[in-house]
Amino acid sequence: SDVVLSVGSCFAERMGAFMTASKMSVDVNPAGIVFNPVSIASTLDLAVRGEPLGEDDLFHDGYLYHSWLHHSSFDHTQKDVALRAMNERILAAHRAMREAKVLIVTVGTAYVWRLKATGQVVANCHKMPANLFEKVLLSPLEAQKSLAAALEACRALNDELQVVATVSPVRHARDGLTQSSRSKAHLLAAVHAVADDMPFVRYFPSYEIVMDDLRDYRFFADDMLHPSPAAEEYIFDAFAACWLKDETRSIVAEVAKVQRAVAHRPRQPQSPAYQQHVDRALAELSRLERVHGLNMQEERGVLEARRGGGDA
Repeated sequence: SDVVLSVGSCFAERMGAFMTASKMSVDVNPAGIVFNPVSIASTLDLAVRGEPLGEDDLFHDGYLYHSWLHHSSFDHTQKDVALRAMNERILAAHRAMREAKVLIVTVGTAYVWRLKATGQVVANCHKMPANLFEKVLLSPLEAQKSLAAALEACRALNDELQVVATVSPVRHARDGLTQSSRSKAHLLAAVHAVADDMPFVRYFPSYEIVMDDLRDYRFFADDMLHPSPAAEEYIFDAFAACWLKDETRSIVAEVAKVQRAVAHRPRQPQSPAYQQHVDRALAELSRLERVHGLNMQEERGVLEARRGGGDA
């Protein structure tokens, strides 16, 4: 199947999770979650170059080793372990970038944190002292230039690559709701400018779907900031309608049907009716593996364990 690379905010992670669950070949955030256009561009640069980091690219806070280019999920007490994890993901992302048909870029905020000592924009502050950083709001032009340069390099490496650019609908309340809106406005202007100037880039309106189409707190999580699972599914369905081939959407629907069968937990798992349900689901699963070459081992393991009334 076609390879998809998804880079950006936590919303990019959620969309990547939907694709992974649908058995699509997707590589999500090789440097971990990144929110601002400059750090997203840095992640794309790592994937394009495919060059491993060295020990000098890490810093030590007295307990953990970190990279200013990476999310804290890569932190480790041992330098070699942290470096190996980062470099394995960089090499995997480089392969994905060469093979990908679609790159999804999701920007979350126009605010960046710069190291005062060097001027470097960091992907994550790693809970270091606040006086080391300067918080800056990127102008629309600054955000546009960062994204455009990175996407041009991606396209130079892979001339078949198509880019879907979107603005995360997740509001950054820590900046204040007014400043979050200002940040989103800068991102919207920047991403539209990139899409207008680069024919291989198309805009997808995930921000507008949540804010204008759904437009109801029923579609937000308990924090009233993140989209609810129902909203995420709605957005993914809209994305699939725009970007997936009819055959792919059909396969995604068939996989979802099997996964609903796996998720179903009966009161009487040993009943003949439920055992027939398990047998039908396993038969459909086997067909998907045989016809489409999908890896359904996780789902198969759950269903096999339920044969005979097991409680997997």
